[in-house]
Amino acid sequence: KIPLLSGDVADKAIIDPKVKASNRLHLAGLKLKMPELVILTFFRQFYDVVKKKYNPEIYEYHNDFSIYVFKYNGKEVALLYPTMGSYASMILEEMIALGSKKIIFLGGVGTLSGSIKRGELILPVKAVRDEGISYQYEKESFFSYPSEKLLGSLKKTLDSKGLKYNEGATW
Repeated sequence: KIPLLSGDVADKAIIDPKVKASNRLHLAGLKLKMPELVILTFFRQFYDVVKKKYNPEIYEYHNDFSIYVFKYNGKEVALLYPTMGSYASMILEEMIALGSKKIIFLGGVGTLSGSIKRGELILPVKAVRDEGISYQYEKESFFSYPSEKLLGSLKKTLDSKGLKYNEGATW
């Protein structure tokens, strides 16, 4: 049994993401309605691409990052850098508390397979759970799996664009 799993999921949170997010907005003097669609990326260079291509509204949300809000295919999207490690889960919780419904993490990985070349897309179909955060969201298991609906949607989109990708596990 994992010691992190004591208590009841209905227990009041010690750090409430709604309160934390509201405080951040208040302290920054922001009036921001978070879009339903959010991209959390560990690639800071995406900010430059979005800034050049989509003329986003820029909100200074935190010392480490800004939130870029822009239109893509008529839908409002937010882009932000969630910092690293378990703190990214707090940013995820804050985005949900602010109204985001569909959130994708976009990051980089290494590979142990010689058949996958640098720069190729890898679509994670499962992940080894070797940290403490995911146990707050799912039952105990060795692997965590993405939503079948999300995975199917990502595959369909990549296939429709003719993009080659590899499927595999991450850690």
